[in-house]
Amino acid sequence: LFEKCAATVEGLFDDERCDRVFVVWDLHPCNAEFQQNGTPCHVLERDSLRDQLRLKDQPRTSFVCIRRMLETWLIADAGAVTGAVEALMSNHKDKVKRFSKVSRPETERDPKARLMDYFDQNTHRDYVEAVHALRIAENADLEKWRKVRSFDRLWTRLGGT
Repeated sequence: LFEKCAATVEGLFDDERCDRVFVVWDLHPCNAEFQQNGTPCHVLERDSLRDQLRLKDQPRTSFVCIRRMLETWLIADAGAVTGAVEALMSNHKDKVKRFSKVSRPETERDPKARLMDYFDQNTHRDYVEAVHALRIAENADLEKWRKVRSFDRLWTRLGGT
């Protein structure tokens, strides 16, 4: 992200003719240079990303940091997680245990590990972010995701009501 962000944003404005660009990233993992007293700092990350942009691109670019990681949003809808696993196990749906509801996803220490454990227990396969995150998101109830502050910020900036 930090190596390619400016060029990607520039290309979205110039080549793709976007009116607005949203840069969304995970707070974890966080490079040491963007930590304050050993704690990841989204402000330092955001400022670094913004400073790399052309001045004319800065006002049209919004930054949304996901506290922790993408999986924070995914675990906000337990039904979507369960549904994705049931789809993988279509011949054995009856053996899939429901994913436990997470009342405060942003306080979950390691949401990705939680999904990895759930996938392993129910499918005996690894959770593969590039594949399974999309399957979970496709069936997500975005109102449940909106309970996660970082997603709600994105939703609001996109013009959602």
